[in-house]
Amino acid sequence: MTARRRYRALPGVVIASLLCACSASIPGLRAPEAGDTVCHQAGGEDAHWFGSPLRNVTERPITLTGARLGDANDATLLETVAIPEITQPNGDHLLLGTAGDLEKDEPELWAVHQKVAGFKIQPGQNAAVGFRITRSNGQDTADVTTQTITYRADGAPTEHTVTSRLRLIITADCDTVE
Repeated sequence: MTARRRYRALPGVVIASLLCACSASIPGLRAPEAGDTVCHQAGGEDAHWFGSPLRNVTERPITLTGARLGDANDATLLETVAIPEITQPNGDHLLLGTAGDLEKDEPELWAVHQKVAGFKIQPGQNAAVGFRITRSNGQDTADVTTQTITYRADGAPTEHTVTSRLRLIITADCDTVE
């Protein structure tokens, strides 16, 4: 069974942590801090998409330059994409949470996905970096505790890094996750 989550009108613990806390040394781009876990109960297709939400809190556009897994055990990164937040006709906001097959499960998001490198987030906007991961070499559980996103604020001479501490898990039984 595919586990799916949509963020609507910025509710939930993940978005609350996104908006309220970020590493003090990282200017401009906010990502989830420790405490939030998203688990996909694997069955059939093992590869799964997880979205790490981001918010540009500067007054300048930010250009993403890369994304990778940080601290990870028995997880293999297959692909990354950037996805802007979509405002639906009823005013709800759609942002990538999780999906098995992003193209099939979330066609609205797949239609607007882009490469991470070069993706722009305008001031005050939300977006997500999608990480498609799988369990490595037949392992029982893939456990990713951090994701690293690099970016440059427009006009800034240096690149910055933000660490998302959204815990991403693929396992046979999410009830056994600590």
